[in-house]
Amino acid sequence: MKDLYDSMERENDLKDQLKFSEEEAKMMRRRVSDMDEENESLRVQLQKMSEKASKHKKREKEREKQLEEERKEREVRTANLAKDEGDTGSLSSDVILVVGAEGSDVISSDEPIPITQRKDSTDEDLMNVMQLRIQLEMLEQELLNSHKKLDEMDLENENLQEEVKFLQGRLTAYESQGSGPRDPPPEGSGSAAESYWEEKVRELAAEADDLRWRLIEKDREMERIAVVSGNSYS
Repeated sequence: MKDLYDSMERENDLKDQLKFSEEEAKMMRRRVSDMDEENESLRVQLQKMSEKASKHKKREKEREKQLEEERKEREVRTANLAKDEGDTGSLSSDVILVVGAEGSDVISSDEPIPITQRKDSTDEDLMNVMQLRIQLEMLEQELLNSHKKLDEMDLENENLQEEVKFLQGRLTAYESQGSGPRDPPPEGSGSAAESYWEEKVRELAAEADDLRWRLIEKDREMERIAVVSGNSYS
């Protein structure tokens, strides 16, 4: 009977572990839900930044085109003025008029700075969009893996519940047979029946141990998933 009580204790322990496993699965679902919301927020933010960068880039191109036309017009006017006055040295050779951010920058240089090399906020916006897109792709991959793990956990939970029910039925049947009148020992042997029931108890204990290890492995797998989900918020 001691082996029977040990098996019952193992069964209760397995039920407690299964309950804990279900609670962990609920926590994982909440984390995945939060990750879904963050994913949607990143999508909206990425769309806004992409639209902003596109509009900014378009305005910059139009502005550069306008400044380039104004620069050419000034060069033509300057050349015509110098030709009319006969004074080609009226401008210093080391001072070159370059259209800057405000259209009136004058710098000393041997070579004018091309307009395409000027730094503006467009480059920074594009860089932010790229970084946000990479972050979004990583989050989507983590979400995909988390959803897959949750599906596997749900299936494993169902299997564990079925095994626990089966084990409960076996224990109940054994308990019922052990409490009632037993069949006479085969061939009049007093130890044959006892050996038979001891073997049944060992089988049930082996099944309970196997189920326990499966639950332990499941807990470890859930801990790994929790770590991965936690890293996505850091």
